[in-house]
Amino acid sequence: MDEWLLWGCPAKKVRSEWEFDPEKLKIWLETKKIEIKRIRPQRPPIVLQRLHIGHWETETLSCRKSYQGVQVTVERKARYAKLAKLKTKSSRAMSVALTRRLSRYPTTLRRSIPYDNGPENAEHIRTNNILRTCSYFCEPFHSYERGTVENTIGLVRRFLPKKTNLAMISQDHLSKIESWPNYRPKKCLKFKTPAEVFKAEYCT
Repeated sequence: MDEWLLWGCPAKKVRSEWEFDPEKLKIWLETKKIEIKRIRPQRPPIVLQRLHIGHWETETLSCRKSYQGVQVTVERKARYAKLAKLKTKSSRAMSVALTRRLSRYPTTLRRSIPYDNGPENAEHIRTNNILRTCSYFCEPFHSYERGTVENTIGLVRRFLPKKTNLAMISQDHLSKIESWPNYRPKKCLKFKTPAEVFKAEYCT
């Protein structure tokens, strides 16, 4: 039955929308390619305790005035953030951006990545094959299961509100925004910065 529904819409309505918006059909078909899902509760309990470095969370930041996006990726223990501009919000663009930014780190710093159920995460297996990570998927509408990246997006929104045209934002500008949460002391890190904690783990 679910293959005849799209976001809770009856099949007749969905088909009429596809006639006028083929992009919706393409997105829906991409969701069918998400395979071998692992629901987040299957992750080892030690991940939730933030005892080891290398467990990341990722999400796509969108704005109303642009079809482009920003990939926000955060390491859970250090709260270290990486921002990448996405020219399209396709699954391939998401996977390429993620692998480019994390492949520079050793395998001990890239262990697992939880995703939501969006079509942009359809190529998670490609990401795993390149980074040697393990992918997990949250329950639908349970954004709190990836609270670290959701909190970081809230910080980034101070610089990129929802009315921002992301097509006008360069990667250099995103790098400047990225430095603000990374060099901001946090009480949960004993008033160290995420950059300090991540660098200490990276160098050991």
